[in-house]
Amino acid sequence: LLKVATYWLILMLIVHLAMRSIWLSFVGLSYAFPHGINFDKLKFQPSITQKLQKYQGFEASIIKLERICSTMYSVAFLLVMATISALVYFTILTFLVVLLVKVLPDHLHNDRVFDQFISLIVLFTGLPYLIDFLTLGGLKRVKWFWWIYRPVYFMMGVLTFASLYRGIYYGLVSNITRWKLIIGLLIFILFTGWRVHTMEDNFLDRTTLINSQSLYLSADEGYYRDSHPEPIGDWAHIQSAIIDNNVLELFVVHKRRLESDIISACPDYEKLQQEHQKKILTDEHYSWGIVRSDSINLHCLQSFYSIEIDSLEIPRPIWKMHKMSDWNQQGMLAWIDIQPFDRGQHMLRVYAYAKDRKTLVANIPFFKNSGHHIENLIETNSHREENNSPTGN
Repeated sequence: LLKVATYWLILMLIVHLAMRSIWLSFVGLSYAFPHGINFDKLKFQPSITQKLQKYQGFEASIIKLERICSTMYSVAFLLVMATISALVYFTILTFLVVLLVKVLPDHLHNDRVFDQFISLIVLFTGLPYLIDFLTLGGLKRVKWFWWIYRPVYFMMGVLTFASLYRGIYYGLVSNITRWKLIIGLLIFILFTGWRVHTMEDNFLDRTTLINSQSLYLSADEGYYRDSHPEPIGDWAHIQSAIIDNNVLELFVVHKRRLESDIISACPDYEKLQQEHQKKILTDEHYSWGIVRSDSINLHCLQSFYSIEIDSLEIPRPIWKMHKMSDWNQQGMLAWIDIQPFDRGQHMLRVYAYAKDRKTLVANIPFFKNSGHHIENLIETNSHREENNSPTGN
């Protein structure tokens, strides 16, 4: 929503700047040529002369353009504030759900109940407020409904900071033709809805793929760094779809939002931390405490992820903290020996232990282009050549 608000601001200010440039041209001409167009010098036909009469003196054009520019500037601010108001409203709903999750006991946690609860809140608060906004204050004209809606209206006004743009809204509503306002609102709603839908990045979704609907089937280019994808996989990726040697270079992206899960799943985390702190306090020569602390973090990260190739679990590799500068990603890098695997297609799976549950977060297919199959093929071809040679050697 913030991105869409920015787009609206840029779009409307570009239009305002274009119209203001035309306005400035007429202002300059009104000073340079106070009498406007010299029709005696042009000697046009009466029909075209009559058409150009509205530019005589330029005052009318300046006033009309000033009105358009001021309106466009006001509309730009209104659209941005309306979008931010929607963002604030949904943010409050989100925090309300988080609060319920924290307050209610675990046995009362039920997604369906939460959905119904939030739906009721939206039905009695957000929906009437949206209808009133889109109908240009239509609900305020119904006397009996206004007495019911009044507390909701004032509450929503406070929550969404409507006082900042309410005067602009009613100034436009009371002075612009209704059909123009309705068309403008429809364009605003359709464009905003389309941009929010197409820009959605599912940052709360814990699947790894660019296309999250094909977790078990996709060979998306976001998995392979040599294809320079935009965007790259946000959970894990390897150097290429085709591996020409026996080393698989796996990079797992660190998720800041999962740090609490990583610590809770880390074996002996508290014990290691206590030993670390005790060592720092008792040993004045323990100057590499930061390195030791980092090693505890790396230990926890290693415990959080597990790797399988073709359903065969890989012994814990040696991980190194690493930053992928090309994509501004921080995480862990490991070099996995795939020499035991035959030439051909394989499947790399990365699992995370989130909330006492092993969850598949990356499913990366790759093709190993070297191995036993090639060696067997070379031996077979050599044997055939020996048998087909004239000397039998």
